[in-house]
Amino acid sequence: MRWTQSAIQTQNTVPGDVNVTSLALLLQGGFLDLYASGFFHYLPLGQRMLQNLITTFKAKLALLNGQEFILSPLIWDMNGLHDTGMPRFTVSDQHDRYFSLPDSHLVEFIKLATKRLRSYRDLPQVWYQIQPHFIDWAKPKSGLVQSRAYWLGEVYLFSPNESTRRELADHLKMFHLQWFQQCGIPVIQTKTGDFLLSPTGEQRVVGCANCGYYADQQIAPTVAKSYPSGDMETTAKNVHTPNKRTIGEVSAFLGIPAHRFIKTLLFMVDETPHLVLIRGDHDASEPKLREHFGDAHLRTATATEIEQILKTPVGFLGPQGRTGIPITADIALKGAVGMVTGANIDQYHTIGLTVGQDFPVDRWADVRLAQEGDGCPQCSQPVASYRAIQLVHRREIIRTSATFQDANGVDQPLQVSMSHLFLERLIAALIEVNHDDDGICFPPLAAPFAVIILPLNMADDATRNVAEDLYRQCQQRGISVLMDDRDAHPGVKFKDADRIGCPYRLVIGRRGLKNNTVEIQIRRTQAKMSIPYDQVMDQLTQLLSTDSSA
Repeated sequence: MRWTQSAIQTQNTVPGDVNVTSLALLLQGGFLDLYASGFFHYLPLGQRMLQNLITTFKAKLALLNGQEFILSPLIWDMNGLHDTGMPRFTVSDQHDRYFSLPDSHLVEFIKLATKRLRSYRDLPQVWYQIQPHFIDWAKPKSGLVQSRAYWLGEVYLFSPNESTRRELADHLKMFHLQWFQQCGIPVIQTKTGDFLLSPTGEQRVVGCANCGYYADQQIAPTVAKSYPSGDMETTAKNVHTPNKRTIGEVSAFLGIPAHRFIKTLLFMVDETPHLVLIRGDHDASEPKLREHFGDAHLRTATATEIEQILKTPVGFLGPQGRTGIPITADIALKGAVGMVTGANIDQYHTIGLTVGQDFPVDRWADVRLAQEGDGCPQCSQPVASYRAIQLVHRREIIRTSATFQDANGVDQPLQVSMSHLFLERLIAALIEVNHDDDGICFPPLAAPFAVIILPLNMADDATRNVAEDLYRQCQQRGISVLMDDRDAHPGVKFKDADRIGCPYRLVIGRRGLKNNTVEIQIRRTQAKMSIPYDQVMDQLTQLLSTDSSA
């Protein structure tokens, strides 16, 4: 590609509200155009970068005999069947049938597998697709990390037994790890995904400095711990708490710490009401609740539903006296006494409650969000909480009703695993760990061009002839190359080359021409070497072939 024939335009400034380094560098380098909040246009440089990542993704899956699908970008939105807890974009057709732009095609892939994988002879199978998906974030932030439209690489593993499922899943997990290492991204791999610790991350992980344990904060197992009892009321009674609805307000009013409170939450599980009890200083984990309820359709009840079903104003709910509604309590509440919760009466709370005595608990489960200071599940030392970018989301086992017939004609459960790779988050992570003060430092496998040729004086015939010859030789050797053939000041060319971040540059200047040499510069290390003109291409080819990230 010749710069003068391209649409490449770099920028000296970015919009004032762009405060994420990776996004700022991509905008300055001319990779993206900021279209609207959470939406981006990929410009030619960005398209080449994205396509390189997609090509690598497909090549790796080919080693697992992966088969590519292209599913409908619109899915039939019936009875919340496809709800994953993420806000969706929805549309209706001329017949008032509703469709949504999904955040994944998990349900559709499982439906296809249920219909098409009927025999042990059909298994195992690796299915994948890579296409744009959508989440209607209310306030997108963190640049590409929370794009409303994003490229998702979905992989689904269908296996006849646990050992085959595990073998395929391990291969896929290793592929991701090797790829991230080639990109220079120091990921941490957990049971549910791969993360880069980053202040721009959209999620949190908990980690233990003592034993190296890490887990997604939303699903990390928690260990119940007791608090000193101190002076407390152990006889249940109602107290007046005028206009005090939140735990913070009631805690301050009564002088009782938050860990002695019970949050009473109403969830709709397949549209059936369920009460969930969480200690006052904890928060519920919806992923754990989904797992607890068997991957049922789960949502938080609205204020109107709470008042209609429980006949109690929001802010004064309690589990006592409830019949006909199942109650699940977090394990941190086991054996708790002297607790405080809503009295089911407007402007009143109940103190002195004993869990399991003053009200029944139907099921106990770990359904709370892990938090900083919790005991590590492996060594009991306190864990810390970190912001992180989730690059891969995986589920080792997906519950389905799908079956296949084994060699004896007996129906067996189909083993299903999945892995989702977020391309925009991968790009953000890649830029975050591969840049300097001047711009991006791409690894070769992601760079829009492996080489940029910088003839510093295009008006000079000798300079132009050398540049054209090197440009032609790069093309003949299959090296992706950009030649900056603009009639521009050398400083402009160097600055733009820094912003674009091509791993290698060939600099053709007056001094080199006198000595019959060309300077090879390595973007990442700033190393420079003057190479005899007739050896330049061999040296460049060797550098590209030995680059650990190529």
